[in-house]
Amino acid sequence: MKVRVGKRRTDRRLVAALGALALGFLAVAGVPAPRARAESPRAPAAPGDVAPAGSLGGPAVRVGIGRALLGAELRGTGGLVVLDPSGREIARAGPGQPVRFRAEPVPGAVGPPGGPAVAVRVEPPDGGAHLLPGPVRAVPAGTGASDGGAIVYEGRRYRGEAEVLPSAAGGRLSVVNVVGVEDYLRGVLPREMPVRSFPPEALKAQAVVSRTFALKAREEARFRAEGFDVTADTSSQLYGGMDVEEPEADAAALATRGQVILYQGRLIAALFHAQSGGHTEDNEVVFTGGRPLPYLRGVPDFDQDAPRYRWEVVVDAGRLGAALRDGYQVDVGEILGVEPAGTRGSGGRWSHWRVWGTRGSAQVTGSQMRWALGLPSNPRELTVERTAPGTPARGYAAAERLIVLGAAGALREASAGGLVLAGAAEAAASGPSGTAERYAAVPEGGFVALGGGGEVPVTLRAAGGGYGHGVGLSQWGARALALAGKTYVEIIQYYFTGVEVAAYGGP
Repeated sequence: MKVRVGKRRTDRRLVAALGALALGFLAVAGVPAPRARAESPRAPAAPGDVAPAGSLGGPAVRVGIGRALLGAELRGTGGLVVLDPSGREIARAGPGQPVRFRAEPVPGAVGPPGGPAVAVRVEPPDGGAHLLPGPVRAVPAGTGASDGGAIVYEGRRYRGEAEVLPSAAGGRLSVVNVVGVEDYLRGVLPREMPVRSFPPEALKAQAVVSRTFALKAREEARFRAEGFDVTADTSSQLYGGMDVEEPEADAAALATRGQVILYQGRLIAALFHAQSGGHTEDNEVVFTGGRPLPYLRGVPDFDQDAPRYRWEVVVDAGRLGAALRDGYQVDVGEILGVEPAGTRGSGGRWSHWRVWGTRGSAQVTGSQMRWALGLPSNPRELTVERTAPGTPARGYAAAERLIVLGAAGALREASAGGLVLAGAAEAAASGPSGTAERYAAVPEGGFVALGGGGEVPVTLRAAGGGYGHGVGLSQWGARALALAGKTYVEIIQYYFTGVEVAAYGGP
């Protein structure tokens, strides 16, 4: 019988490493602090064929391309060099060969809320394993590769390098692409704007906006507990790595290299959206709870040629009730009416809506209403219709009972003797004796009655314009201004009040 000495040695090393980690730096938190404001990726002091994949550089941005993972697999188009937290090489893989990473629980160590402390188990292609606290760096090797050497994760190629480290999501790992912001933009612009059909000045404006967005996100460190600055999805900006790059986007990034948007010398919250429907919005109306920012004021837009300049959607009111219950834990019963509440912004959107139902009323934000109804943007108008389109209005016999919506959401019950007025200034229901019971003012367009013989069909008609939150740069508006001869700086200064475009002076 053969004795597999090599495997037993590996197992002993792993056990020893686990013990050391449990007694050492993972014993308290379980998650190492991510590197803040790292410089541009650079090759470690290793053999001469190790080099970062990137050409435009710039301050490094940490992009979360994998979140809350139990394991991950990385490759390099020209090979891969794996380095421990001190920069020492621990593994090497040939072109296309996988290096696997797994979350390894550390016995006895205290992790973040929600799970145990973990170390990063590294499994090179030639066998064996290494157990490390993280971050573990994966650097592309082989500059002779046709793409200059790139990281491959989940079938996508990425410039720069990658890190694998424990995440704040207990017992999980993050995969982070560490890349210069200029190369990062090359993977953002084609995902955020139609680069082949939009004019160059609009693309340049988007490049400056997206660069500012990323560097501001790095400064605010919203995702620091997970080890990165921005995500690769709509929680930040869409990012597709090398495989989505286009010459037009590269040119826009290069033409504006290093330029950012400042207000009183500080990076702005550079928000953008596809189209506003004629007028952008004040930030505090859409992002409720935030303070008004002087550079995020609504302005008239020029997106009349956009595909969703105006839209109208009709949905069943039951969909709203279910979405509020399931998504926001708001239960007002069967929907009876909706009316504007809160503040109306310069762009015509309401900060809040009040929803009335058989169990009371509740106030929801305009953004919550948008997502609950699946709308392209926050609605500017909402009306309740008593019957579905094409359905005749229903009457009630005198023996039936009605629930009538009155002032301040009060619900009254009465016997019905015919029809109940809907949408009027005053609602009345006649009892069997002919006496009328009157109730206070009903919100216009918001009156619905339920009868004992069954529910009256109810629909919501939502109207608005544009696509997206409507704050900051309008991409279709930028297109129109560029076609009219405006420069990217003029476009930026139109949508962001009182700002300047300047060279970035930060780390």
